[in-house]
Amino acid sequence: MEEILNRVIESGVERAAAIQLVALLPLAYGRVSLSGSGAVFCERYVALDAQGKPGQSGSLASLPFWLQALDFAKQDREPSFPIMSRSAEVRAANAALLDGKKLGDLVWSAPVFVRPIDFSANPGNLQPKARWWRQIWDAPAEHSVTHRESTIARGAMIVALLVGLFAIGALMYYVVALLR
Repeated sequence: MEEILNRVIESGVERAAAIQLVALLPLAYGRVSLSGSGAVFCERYVALDAQGKPGQSGSLASLPFWLQALDFAKQDREPSFPIMSRSAEVRAANAALLDGKKLGDLVWSAPVFVRPIDFSANPGNLQPKARWWRQIWDAPAEHSVTHRESTIARGAMIVALLVGLFAIGALMYYVVALLR
């Protein structure tokens, strides 16, 4: 998980937000994938403190990124096994199913996060840094043109290319005719 956390941070997401995303996305994907199984999950969480002892606890819905992570997982058209397979709940469900148990008969405990949750992270501030090549293209040009002017310029360029290709074709036809 540390490698994934570092990748998310390197992409420009602030550390507090990255910690929540790395913890919550697998949980959300796992719960969405198991939603029709009869499993009833605990809606609370526990976060360990720096010494590894239970610290914060509360409702998952109170976490800044939980509802967005859940919505994201629900709206994802393709089930993402690599993400949901990182969920402890999915691994526990898989083990229970292999043992012949029914998921609806099990008691699910609160998920435990290995890092404290920083409530200063805000999903509204989630703006990954643009890559340097995107910064070049996203920056307004010194002499910006309107969309209409840009479309006209593209059309003129296409016409010019077609005229040029026609001229080359006519020239080749003339050369072949001379060589006969």
